[in-house]
Amino acid sequence: MAVPNPHSLYCCRNRHLWSKDLFFRHGPEKPFPIKVVEAQRSPLAIPHYIAIAQGFYREQNLALDSNVSRPAEANQWSLEEKGDIILCNLSQQFFTQPLGTNTNQIAFASLARKDGTFLLGREQQTDFSWETLKRRSILGDAPDEQSNIILEEALKQNKLTLQQQVIIIQNVPLELKVGAFQAGVGHYVQMSEPLASIAEERGEGWVVATLGDAVEPIPSLIFAASPSYLKQHGGEIQRFVNGLCKGMLWLDYHSSSEAATVVAQYFPEIDKQTLEK
Repeated sequence: MAVPNPHSLYCCRNRHLWSKDLFFRHGPEKPFPIKVVEAQRSPLAIPHYIAIAQGFYREQNLALDSNVSRPAEANQWSLEEKGDIILCNLSQQFFTQPLGTNTNQIAFASLARKDGTFLLGREQQTDFSWETLKRRSILGDAPDEQSNIILEEALKQNKLTLQQQVIIIQNVPLELKVGAFQAGVGHYVQMSEPLASIAEERGEGWVVATLGDAVEPIPSLIFAASPSYLKQHGGEIQRFVNGLCKGMLWLDYHSSSEAATVVAQYFPEIDKQTLEK
């Protein structure tokens, strides 16, 4: 989990000081609307969902709307006015920009310091080593996906030559990957949660390595917005970060079972036991 910056932490703990002054001076203000576009629901974003469910954004006088959009649509959110902020990984941020410009969205908050994908084999391996992957194939993701970049870096660090000693299969769409692995494609497969836990429960694969532990930490899940939006709504963005920060602090002081109960509504397809992992 990303460590909140000191300024955001200060605002979280002292929000009543300035919010009280705001209401006495100007009277109650209408909550400021913010639309968040998500490429997909991710367990890595649990602090964000906690902040929504527990009303931490409402405490900051924000009316938050956070919805999932198909990846193709999420990449055009700034053009179609589908949202103000995008929740995505770094590679998605780099490719999300207004058409015809060179202006990338700016990341202003991080939710996770590690990649959330796992390497699964067809059998349990208590003595897994990267050497095991020689002359083997991995059912991975598209070349420009952050998960694939992390996998390639892990292989390079372990002195494995890509597409020679280890073959990464990169042309299978995400929605077909589970079925392809079940059908026998690849010796190993790269999966994120909850697919990895579901595969283990069904006996269809076993986690042998955590990709996030195999490379140096990176801000793998971020919130980003356009430079113009950040400039025009700096105060609202700070309040957004305050609410997010409180969601992170809440998670620090509650059990995984309590967290799973709070965010279960955002993952209706996942049972609570799997979500607690």
